[in-house]
Amino acid sequence: MANLQVGVAGNGTVTVGAGASVHSPASNELTLGTNNAERLRLDSNGDLLLGTTTSAGKLTVDSGTSNTCATFQSSDSGAGINVKDDSARSSIEQNGTTLKISSDTGAEHANSDIRLQVDGSTKLLIDSSGRLLLGTTSNTSPIGWGNNLQVAGTSAVAGVSIRRDSADTGGALLVFGKSRGSLNGSTVVQSGDQIGGMYFAGGDGTDVNSIAAQLSVEVDGTPGSNDMPGRILFKTTADGAASPTERLRITSGGHVIIKNAGVTASTGLLQLNHTDGRKNTLGTHYASNAYDSRIEFGISDGSTGGGTNRVASISYAGISFGTDTASANRLDDYEEGNYTPTFAGGSSGDYSINSSYDNLAYTKIGRQVTVTGRIRMSAKNAASGSYLHMSLPTTSANLSEDMGRVGGLVIVQSSGSAINSFVTHPTTANNSYVQIGIVDGTGFGDANAQFSGDEIVFVSITYQSA
Repeated sequence: MANLQVGVAGNGTVTVGAGASVHSPASNELTLGTNNAERLRLDSNGDLLLGTTTSAGKLTVDSGTSNTCATFQSSDSGAGINVKDDSARSSIEQNGTTLKISSDTGAEHANSDIRLQVDGSTKLLIDSSGRLLLGTTSNTSPIGWGNNLQVAGTSAVAGVSIRRDSADTGGALLVFGKSRGSLNGSTVVQSGDQIGGMYFAGGDGTDVNSIAAQLSVEVDGTPGSNDMPGRILFKTTADGAASPTERLRITSGGHVIIKNAGVTASTGLLQLNHTDGRKNTLGTHYASNAYDSRIEFGISDGSTGGGTNRVASISYAGISFGTDTASANRLDDYEEGNYTPTFAGGSSGDYSINSSYDNLAYTKIGRQVTVTGRIRMSAKNAASGSYLHMSLPTTSANLSEDMGRVGGLVIVQSSGSAINSFVTHPTTANNSYVQIGIVDGTGFGDANAQFSGDEIVFVSITYQSA
């Protein structure tokens, strides 16, 4: 083979200066070298190789231990690389601080996309509508809304995880925003506008467009600069329906309303309403005084969203009925239990009671006390006087005139007189006992004289407590 020699001779080699060469290592191959080493090879297939002798495509670059394989640059503010097949062209462009990756740069096709693949399968896709799809290559958004971010899968990975790790009080965030202006504007919203929502849809055999439940945040009043009143609505879908109905609402005033649609918040912090807003209601009120901190029960006036007629209210001061809030008319106590009464002579002495039969039952509703039961005496301890004094579970009320006197039914067995000859004497108000006397036909006789200490005494007494 004939050689062209410039400076230093070599077989099949053109040497240019010191260390630079053009060489043909084999038939139909050409190399360029510097510093007595090969730098570039054009092989017999027309593949161009830089830093390697093994082709992996039309252009193969092996940078060795340098991590920068290639740099493409321009002398102005933009630089790009075009990738083109027989139907479309795509590109990667750098312009100042912006890196742009374009699929179908010339818009030759209507449904182009950008895909990121791992291990031969697509993991992320941006479709021609700008939707970001993870786990799927097609729009599968429930409810048919075609949302811009879609996550799909066949296991628990079909979800969104938001995590924050920081040595402070802050947590991970999911932020919703709304304005009435153009994109990225701040035009003020109006009362009733939805700011954000979460929707839960399930497959019904036809599609996944039926909503089972919804959480919605809305403007609740007139907003202004640094003033954004809001409410939270919780909705569920009834059996046989495909759209949700409001079940619970938290208003901008902090009122919690459990209801269907149509009932506005009262001043109560908690309000419960029946199905259509026209049945029973329950509301709570809080204030600094005893009555105004209360729970109200009411029945509406019959119109959806109409007023409520109060039936009763429960407060720290008691139970009030209707619209009556007077303290004297409140049911402010309920108590029931047993107590062991004492029996004493009206003048002196007392009686012992059999410890196996020494309890009477009492019930106190508001101020009214009822005492019932039967006890058995076991001994008389020098008791004397016209009356016996039986102790009460509470002191009787000190009411005007004779309204506070205590009375009732007494039946005494095994005494020296007939079983029905004993009565409760209308005992003076503001006392801790009731008097038991005997009727002798003309008046009250000496009751203690008829007792021996072996009697069985039944009482049924009702009185007003202090």
